[in-house]
Amino acid sequence: MQWLNDHQTICFYALGNCLSSQTVKEVTSYKKLNTGMAASLVIEKTMQPDGSSKTVIKDLKTELLFTWHTGDFEHMHSVFYSELNDEILPGYQEYYEYLKENVVRAMDGTIEVGF
Repeated sequence: MQWLNDHQTICFYALGNCLSSQTVKEVTSYKKLNTGMAASLVIEKTMQPDGSSKTVIKDLKTELLFTWHTGDFEHMHSVFYSELNDEILPGYQEYYEYLKENVVRAMDGTIEVGF
């Protein structure tokens, strides 16, 4: 994702792909992991006395999701990386840091991660 037009427009690239159990290529000691992303924001529209309006996007928040499933995809489970623990995904913290810097902030280093 990235901000456009001096932080007036936010663009989410392929967000649908991030929610559909697609894998990320192997990174360091990690095997292919299913990682997605969620985002929230506030859109504030203010009407002016002359009938014009001003729209502002604010409070952008993002978070990465880890998804795992049974071998037959019958039972899917998702949890935000901020809620993960080593029992669910051993060593997740290193991978989380990698994803924040190299995926979420790849096009725009100002994007914050964490709800």
